[in-house]
Amino acid sequence: MFFAGVYEGWYSTSDETFVPESNVLQEVDKRTGEKIHLCKDTLNRLEWTKENNYMFRLSDLTDRVRQWISDNPKVVYPDKFRKLVLESLKEPYTDLSVSRESFRVPWGISVPGDPGQTIYVWLDALVNYLAAAGYPDTNSAKFRDMWPADIHFVGMDIIKFHAVYWPAFLIAAGLELPKQIVVHSHWTYEHMKMSKSKGNIVDPFEMAGKVSAEGLKYFLLRQSTLDNNSSYSELLLYRALNSDLANDLGNLLNRGVAKTLNPSQKYPAFHKDIFHQKSNTVANDDYSMVQMYIEQVRNLPSTVDALVEKFRFYQAIFEIMEMVRRSNFIIHHYELWLLDKDNAEQLLVLETLLHCVYEGLRVSAILLQPMIPTLADTVLSKLGVPSTSRRWSDAEASFKVLDGLSDPLVGQPLGTRKTLLFKKLKIPDRLLQEEQSILAT
Repeated sequence: MFFAGVYEGWYSTSDETFVPESNVLQEVDKRTGEKIHLCKDTLNRLEWTKENNYMFRLSDLTDRVRQWISDNPKVVYPDKFRKLVLESLKEPYTDLSVSRESFRVPWGISVPGDPGQTIYVWLDALVNYLAAAGYPDTNSAKFRDMWPADIHFVGMDIIKFHAVYWPAFLIAAGLELPKQIVVHSHWTYEHMKMSKSKGNIVDPFEMAGKVSAEGLKYFLLRQSTLDNNSSYSELLLYRALNSDLANDLGNLLNRGVAKTLNPSQKYPAFHKDIFHQKSNTVANDDYSMVQMYIEQVRNLPSTVDALVEKFRFYQAIFEIMEMVRRSNFIIHHYELWLLDKDNAEQLLVLETLLHCVYEGLRVSAILLQPMIPTLADTVLSKLGVPSTSRRWSDAEASFKVLDGLSDPLVGQPLGTRKTLLFKKLKIPDRLLQEEQSILAT
């Protein structure tokens, strides 16, 4: 599939990539008036080049790549990007240059037997997937276990390399193709493309120092989508973390485990009989609301699982935080702080509703572990949940039997460590002033 040939076409010196004519923009440099050519995807400046290279017969394989994508609707996901790849494959790709003359690219890996040529950076980079799996020892247990890749998770700007070039390379080598290529969109800065020259870039280490690494990670997962670019806003970052982590999650934990509500400081029991008694505390219409809440806690793991399987992390976070807000509502709606702990009936009601709140909080924290592991650990430890009881199956086990006796946590002591889950962030004055200026205009 490789042969010596002549490459003539557009080339980006910024990222060492060859760019087809269909992906070239012609513009005028505003400073010099000179006509320039840019790559549509990256806006990198291009130059026309002609040189002797080693070539790969990509033109012979594009039909097979297109058929593979057509026959497997989920292999390039989301569908928006699958359609873009199929559109690009309507016409066969030309043969691909897979080397550069060494005097142009001296830093790369030399072509075996020809030191005058350097291997094309993307051929070199993509083969690292195989190298990590133990290739060329295709009979090893490591390779059989790791290959083919379950998922390549890539940015939309490199979809061509992963969904066209890479499958073609693998077909030529007689190797299995990846099971799925998941493509994500980009982050912009307040709806504008990030650029060093504009200065509208975000230093993740600096922001993590201000809002914590977990806070920043949570925000990025909360706001990002696969299909469309996500717009970064520092003001939204502060407000989202204060709302979700400090107010909703932090306040729920603090209120739920407070000694004023739970003087015994033990995981409360569920007393199902209170719903069948004539009580002035839990009216018949309120039972349906509690029952709905219980069903929502039961269904939350499967709901989140379905969303995460589709890489809809932002929707999964929304569902979890909705459960946190519903749990807060239980405390507020029933005014649990007003229930008389010296009244036997009201004490049973208090324990039962607190059990519901704890279960909603416990399940939410288990599901949040991949996103905010340290904060989730704080919540679970405060609830007295052992480290061995924080698996997905433990989240799925909530409210399996409503007898108040089968739950192994009932009666277990809560954690004793006093801690503030997430300190409310002070929004910088400059951000508030910028917001006021925008609103004024």
